[in-house]
Amino acid sequence: MNTTINKIYLQKLLQAKDAFSIKIITGIRGIGKTELLLNFAEELKNQGIPSEQIIYINFDNDENIFDFQQLYEFVNEKIAYFEQAYLLFDEIQQVTGWEKAINAFFVGSPVDIYIASSTNEILSEDFLHLLSEHYELIQICPVSLNLIKENSKYTLEKYKKFGGLPIIMKLQDREEVLSTMLMGIYNTILNKEIISRYSVRDSILLEYIIKFLALNIGKAITPKAIEKYLSNVNRTTTGYTIENYLNMIDKSGLFHKISRYDIKNRTQINGSERFLCSDIGIRNFLSDFSDLENEAIIKNVVCIELLRRGYKIFSGKINRMDIDFVAFKNDNPIYFQVTSKIESNKNLKKIISPLKKIRDQYDKIILSMEESQDVVDYDGVKIFNIFDYFNSDI
Repeated sequence: MNTTINKIYLQKLLQAKDAFSIKIITGIRGIGKTELLLNFAEELKNQGIPSEQIIYINFDNDENIFDFQQLYEFVNEKIAYFEQAYLLFDEIQQVTGWEKAINAFFVGSPVDIYIASSTNEILSEDFLHLLSEHYELIQICPVSLNLIKENSKYTLEKYKKFGGLPIIMKLQDREEVLSTMLMGIYNTILNKEIISRYSVRDSILLEYIIKFLALNIGKAITPKAIEKYLSNVNRTTTGYTIENYLNMIDKSGLFHKISRYDIKNRTQINGSERFLCSDIGIRNFLSDFSDLENEAIIKNVVCIELLRRGYKIFSGKINRMDIDFVAFKNDNPIYFQVTSKIESNKNLKKIISPLKKIRDQYDKIILSMEESQDVVDYDGVKIFNIFDYFNSDI
């Protein structure tokens, strides 16, 4: 993992150490969760905690623990005589019923628990029912825009093409292998988090749907639109099957499913969700590195940056007009329009028009790739350069 990125998330874990909560680390495969947990274990040892009181298990590699009872018995035997222990579980979703074991440790043992998972399914209803509010979520995202700006070698153009996964950053000087690395990461997610986990029978159909999402990031997605695409490649299926596959893809963490939000009525709208890729490089690999100037790539980057900062995000609707993102934190929305370039007053008016329809006091912001020295306020709508707006390492 890039050293700077590692330090950011490592500091979060150290700040949360010994708090009465389960620390949950999420992020797609290849994002650096394993290295983060191992570095955290080293920090614990540096603080004087004996290594035998630090239990690290990577369930991708452990072939002996399959269910919650085996997990409980194995760990309980190791920690039975300790006044305090630290449990670090990597890819815990591999263990059937893992929530039960975690709950048993949390309420009955003197332990501090850290779990990592590559899937969004980690926050299942079973987990939330058992542990209620006693958890802290740390979502690891690809490299931040601010770090890209500070890195003279890994330019914005490289980031827009190959994305921001740590392994890609490490190999940035070997551009010839980057697409191969992205293929390996994608295939691992595809096979471990979707095909194997859900016993997918038609993996070719699944890949067609994933490719469709990559080619249409940021657009409203419906089963009917996917059916039409599949018919063009001589594949047929049902809307029910498409819905099932979309749910699997969403849970895998490969794409972020962004729901619609009716700003006027303050309600979430079902249907016509947008799918944005968890990493730009993976999206570009899936689309054969075509259409790299697509403005949706910039919107995808902004999506990742907002998620990094803990926002719950939607795509917005005001009357019949679209807002790129409605981002909530502490129940207060911020409205975003995203563009590569404003270029002209005519284009500015087109971009700003939906924001002007929103009749509330919350921030309305246009983010542009154009360089700017100062924040511009256009009749209550603020215009920022994207780098200037996301100017902190999170």
